[in-house]
Amino acid sequence: MSHSMKKIDNISKIRKYLEQYKLNALLKNYPLDLYHFQAHEILNEKLNPRNFLLFLVSGSTSISTIRIDGSVSQISKTDPLVCFGDIEFTQNSTKQYLIETLTPCYMLSIDLSTTRDQIKKDPDLLFFLLQSVSEKTTFIANSRFETTDIRSKVLYYLEYEAKDNMICGVEQCANHINASRRQLQRILKELVDEGIIVKVKKGIYVKQSCI
Repeated sequence: MSHSMKKIDNISKIRKYLEQYKLNALLKNYPLDLYHFQAHEILNEKLNPRNFLLFLVSGSTSISTIRIDGSVSQISKTDPLVCFGDIEFTQNSTKQYLIETLTPCYMLSIDLSTTRDQIKKDPDLLFFLLQSVSEKTTFIANSRFETTDIRSKVLYYLEYEAKDNMICGVEQCANHINASRRQLQRILKELVDEGIIVKVKKGIYVKQSCI
């Protein structure tokens, strides 16, 4: 059975969601579309948040990241009301998380190709997006601090914090992740042996997938 999103041309349904989540004042000046997704659709492949602001108004989604070893790690499960595209709005080239519908979902959509300049001049919507980004940043930061083992910290550092996904200097990296030089070198050797990272030269390591 194929899964596919469908555009729903139903003004009263759109109004219902706007009232339910008190979005009338915020979104009244924007052309809105409503989309229905089946379970287990990948949002990034259908309505990429680089190009749309999306508001989850019904259903549940999972947000995952693809680790540097290729495995998928779920970060969180989300329920309404959640906005997708808030981070991409100002950082269009940022690494995206994988968004998958866990249940049938409805999403309100704003096409950024025609509204980006309008949004940039809209303080209320910009403040809403700032709040949304702040909540996600806080959640991810808290998740990071809950990571205690050195290997996970090294992988997190390479994936999200290191410039060009590269470790330049064992001492500097060890200080950053609060590990001893010896602990870090042991983990780096393991990751090299597993083919996840490559040792370029002394103290310089890079993700295999970035070479």
